[in-house]
Amino acid sequence: MNELVGGMKNALERGANLDRIKQTFLNAGYKQEQIEEAAKEVSQFSELISQNFQQYQQQDSSQVQPPTQNSAQLQQPKKTSQFQPLPQTQKDTIIKKQANPIMVILLILAGIFTAIVVIFALFGKQILNMLL
Repeated sequence: MNELVGGMKNALERGANLDRIKQTFLNAGYKQEQIEEAAKEVSQFSELISQNFQQYQQQDSSQVQPPTQNSAQLQQPKKTSQFQPLPQTQKDTIIKKQANPIMVILLILAGIFTAIVVIFALFGKQILNMLL
C-alpha cells in the first residue's frame, strides 16, 4: 500500500494526471481496491499540501509592501514559486513492476560464483585429492 501511495505522490509531483496514474498501476497488476484506497490517501495529502501552499502564498503576499521611490533601487527580485511541476515525460509516468533481465542474470551468476567459492573453501582439499 505504501508503495502505491509513494508512487502516486511521485508521479503527481512530476505533473501526471491521477486518472492516468491509477490506470498505470492497474496495468501493472495492482488490485483496483488498493489503487482506489491509495488514490484517496494521496488526494487528501495533495489537498492538505495545496491548502498549506495557498496559506503560505497569502502570508507571503501580505508581508510584501509596495515599493517606495527610495526603496525601488534596493528591492530584491521577486520570488518564483518553488512548487512548479516538472515537465511530464513518458518515462516518468510508466511504473514498472518487472525486473530488469540483465540484473536477474547478473544476480544468478553472482550466486553461482559465491556457491563455488564456498564449496572450494569448505571442501577444497578433498576436491584436489580426488582430481590428483
